[in-house]
Amino acid sequence: MRTARAFPLDEHTYWNIVARSLVNATDQQSQLVNLVSILQEYSTDAICQFDLRTEELLFKAHTDNLWCAATIMNKRFVSDDNFMNFKTWLISRGKDVYYDALSKPDSLTKEVKTKGELYGFEEFRYAPEYAFKLKTGVEFPFGYPKDFPYSQNKYPQLEFAWQTGNRNDMRSICPQLFDLMYKKKRLIAPVKKTQKKRK
Repeated sequence: MRTARAFPLDEHTYWNIVARSLVNATDQQSQLVNLVSILQEYSTDAICQFDLRTEELLFKAHTDNLWCAATIMNKRFVSDDNFMNFKTWLISRGKDVYYDALSKPDSLTKEVKTKGELYGFEEFRYAPEYAFKLKTGVEFPFGYPKDFPYSQNKYPQLEFAWQTGNRNDMRSICPQLFDLMYKKKRLIAPVKKTQKKRK
């Protein structure tokens, strides 16, 4: 028989928690502190369900267009781990930012900061682990429920329509974001290196 931990937290509650974590948060560390504190208000099952909902949202954001956006915003090669951190950052910005970016990555122009920074938030993913340990005194029960469809080993293999380092390609995917980050309207000659497929 499946327990409550086998299902992701309902989206309304999930996004409400994320929104609350952003209140009075001045940086990622303060948002993380808020999030861990808020999660401790919930049952241990709900904390685990929060983690599963995060995994589902990470899975749904695993697209080549968002990988391109991550590369543009961070102005560097984005590895698998870097992209995971970018997707986690995207979730941490709230429901509207997340879903707008899924449908139109160029919407992330609204999230660009005036000061240079890397767009990633690895520790957001660890908040359920921290909250669970603080609430119970025991370690977080890692692992996916049986037949969970959004586990990381089930990520689709992406076919990229762009090449890392080819600004022509990247601008064709996210023109507004590219122009904002690079402050240029015209491009650099394409590189010959072939983009490797991601898993």
